[in-house]
Amino acid sequence: MEDIEKLKETFYSEADDILNNLDELLLNLEHDPGNRETIDAVFRNMHTLKGSSGIFEFHSIERLAHACEDLLDFMRTVLALSEAKKEDAGEVSSEKMIDTLFVGLDQIKDMLSHIQAGQGTTGIAYEDTVKNIRALLPEKDHQEVASNSIRDSGLNKAFLRSIEKSHRDTIIEHLRSGKRVFQVSIALSKYCFYKGMDPLLLLKNLSAGGDILFIISSTEHLPSLDELNPFMLYLDDIWLILSTEQNCEFINDVCEFALAIGDITAHSITGDDVNAAIPANLPANLPANLIDADHIESTNRISREDDWGMEGNGINMPESAADSSGLKNIFFEFMEESNSYLAEIESSILLLEKKKDDLNIVNEIFRPFHTIKGNCGYLGFKEIGRVCHSIETLLDGVRNSTIPVNQNIIDILLETVDAVKRLRLSLPMSVKDRFGLTDAELSQYLQYDVIDARPLIQKIDTLLNLSSTIKDQKSPPRIGEILLATGDITEDQLNRALKLQERRLGEILVDEGIVPEDKVKTALEIQEYQKTNVKAPAGAIKVDTEKVDSLVNLVGELVITQTLIRENPSIAQFAGQGIQKDISHLGKITREIQDQVMSMRMLPLKQTFQKMMRVVRDVAKKAGKNVDLIISGEDTELDKTVIEEISDPLVHILRNAVDHGIESPEKRSQKGKPEKGGIYLSAFHRGGSIVIEIKDDGQGLCKEKILRKAVEKGLLEDAVEITDQQIYHLIFQAGFSTAEKVTDISGRGVGMDVVRRNIEKLRGRIDIQSKEGSGTSISITLPLTLAIIDGMVVQVGCEKYIIPTLSIEESYRPKHEEIITVQEKGEICNLRGSLLPLIRLSELYKIEPRYKKPSEALLVVVESDGMRASIMVDELVGQQQVVIKTLGDTFKNIKGIAGGTILGDGKVGLILDVRGLIESALF
Repeated sequence: MEDIEKLKETFYSEADDILNNLDELLLNLEHDPGNRETIDAVFRNMHTLKGSSGIFEFHSIERLAHACEDLLDFMRTVLALSEAKKEDAGEVSSEKMIDTLFVGLDQIKDMLSHIQAGQGTTGIAYEDTVKNIRALLPEKDHQEVASNSIRDSGLNKAFLRSIEKSHRDTIIEHLRSGKRVFQVSIALSKYCFYKGMDPLLLLKNLSAGGDILFIISSTEHLPSLDELNPFMLYLDDIWLILSTEQNCEFINDVCEFALAIGDITAHSITGDDVNAAIPANLPANLPANLIDADHIESTNRISREDDWGMEGNGINMPESAADSSGLKNIFFEFMEESNSYLAEIESSILLLEKKKDDLNIVNEIFRPFHTIKGNCGYLGFKEIGRVCHSIETLLDGVRNSTIPVNQNIIDILLETVDAVKRLRLSLPMSVKDRFGLTDAELSQYLQYDVIDARPLIQKIDTLLNLSSTIKDQKSPPRIGEILLATGDITEDQLNRALKLQERRLGEILVDEGIVPEDKVKTALEIQEYQKTNVKAPAGAIKVDTEKVDSLVNLVGELVITQTLIRENPSIAQFAGQGIQKDISHLGKITREIQDQVMSMRMLPLKQTFQKMMRVVRDVAKKAGKNVDLIISGEDTELDKTVIEEISDPLVHILRNAVDHGIESPEKRSQKGKPEKGGIYLSAFHRGGSIVIEIKDDGQGLCKEKILRKAVEKGLLEDAVEITDQQIYHLIFQAGFSTAEKVTDISGRGVGMDVVRRNIEKLRGRIDIQSKEGSGTSISITLPLTLAIIDGMVVQVGCEKYIIPTLSIEESYRPKHEEIITVQEKGEICNLRGSLLPLIRLSELYKIEPRYKKPSEALLVVVESDGMRASIMVDELVGQQQVVIKTLGDTFKNIKGIAGGTILGDGKVGLILDVRGLIESALF
């Protein structure tokens, strides 16, 4: 149970990443609805989410994701259609489909949150969304557009003939009992285990909804035990007969995940199909003569070789003329069908040559090759089967985007078609006796001698090995390596060319007549393709957040302990030079460890900024405005806790920017502005802090309106004079709003006060600049981390305090005449014409100071949210990084104190809350 919960936690984490990716991808798709790559990326993410949800039996998420997947499939299919066919596909706009996908995505997020909270998903009306999605899919095109579903391959007579009579009788019995019987073929990638697909689990799931009456697979490519890789699939194809009371949708649902890494077909068969496939004049034990013993592998019924009467030599000579007549029909059908398949393949290859990026065409080539290979397996035509198997593997690499489609690939495909044609036409003479063919029957076919297909297979294998080698390289391969791997040059020729490296290698090889120019061009194409596909090895691991937090705390203790040792009087007075040197080295290492550990908590703002794109998009749609959000600096890193806390303030600011800042398209046109408004969200470093800036090109803040509202609410006296910054900061007062009407977006006066409080909790500050008619800029300055701050240590009497350097403007010793006392306001210092309240920490915290006169002490000028004050201290001890410690519930309500730290002398130093101190002095 504990293991399952851990797996679920992993699923929740990965699902959250997928949902964030989907948000970004759908926004990109909204801007470019015709981008096939984006649609495919959305489809892959949705497919992964659906598959993972199904594993944990979160069926509501699985069902909704499946519906979204169908809609995406429809979108990409319509994209590939001609204009005439697009009209037939329906009148649904891409905007409507993308809006529906956003609704589905939001509901999946809600369902995931409910599941994590243990609440279930019964309160979420996702079924309505599923119906809305299905309504967008034209019923008549539903089967046509579902390219990622089970396809009907038609009846495979060769397979049915491979089934012995007792099993055919069982099939007939199941059909008579009212059950549906399907012929199913499963061809999976040999790397399927690496992609989370176990064929045995797939068969188990199929048998859970019915009975597998018969199953076979080829083991021709099974290696010796020494060479066996337990994580590779060596079975070529799996063919089975499934009896079930359900329809084809059941097979589609079970095999859905497997469809992403293989080819699966299903065909509903009838009693007539079974009888028609087995002519009456064929012997009852026909399968014993039709199937090579090496091709039989059953998971439903493991049979001994003598049960099947196998001889391991493919098709044997029938015992009678009647039997010979039936076998001839089988052979003639194969020759006719394979000829049709090869013509179909050739046509598709020529089309692929013109459209090398169209993977649908690759699938159209793969499938008939796959069918020919399967039939050759049943009939014992091994050489054709081997050629088809090799080219299938190559096509699988193309489908997985590990092998580029270039002219070399096209040439190999056409060469393979020619080889299969030659091998096919060599069959009549080579199997004449086995099938009892007469000279008259042979005369209808062109006669070819058996060709050696090994060079072609070797060429394909070389290309596959090259692709595999290149895939594992950290840098693109050199052209010489490619030509050597493809067999176009020898190692001696390469070495000779390398000695003449005044020119490019390709030019040398062509001029010397060693390699044709087209081969060098092909190698260059492969090299260029790999340049864009080389990936660095993954170097990241997931670590539990609690472990990171614990490590951060331990490093904080280490920093404190190191400082205590360094400043210990005994060490300072009596330690020799060697020990002092070691302590200094320890301090350096400690700082490096501290930096590294703190960086572990640092995350890029990218994910948070991407969420904001969705916020702006939704609010703009509701408000009927046309807005672009332009993002920069999303790779800037912040402490994980800061990132989590900054999300809500950004949402409020951006909602206000769209709703209040950006004008309607009509008003913008009247003012000579573009109809589409712009909001700019950026992040950058400034000093030791991070600044997040939100700018818009809207109407700006109206100072008169803000002042009028402030007076109405009693926040200001009518005649008071205040600065622009102070006016703008009034919008952060609780309940303050200048909106003329309340909407479901904003206007109630709640939000901006929350913004200020949240940013203050993060020890940050917020600034506003605005120009009426031109726009507003809001800057949020935040510390890099909440665990450690840069501070100035000051002393008052015998106590030491830390003032965050982020809040300090300057320090100075005032003159006597610069200090004045104002009735009911206290002491004020005149700093170059600015009147600042004077805060005496000695009076606030009942301490006996060294200096009682400000003119003898020092004043530290501090600022927070546009408010300024001066703090009177005895001396400045020095600037240092300090580890922040909470003081507990007993001291949490002390005015002006944000926390504490342990100083080098072992004493506790209190960290001052600058904003709290200024507010206590002003109000």
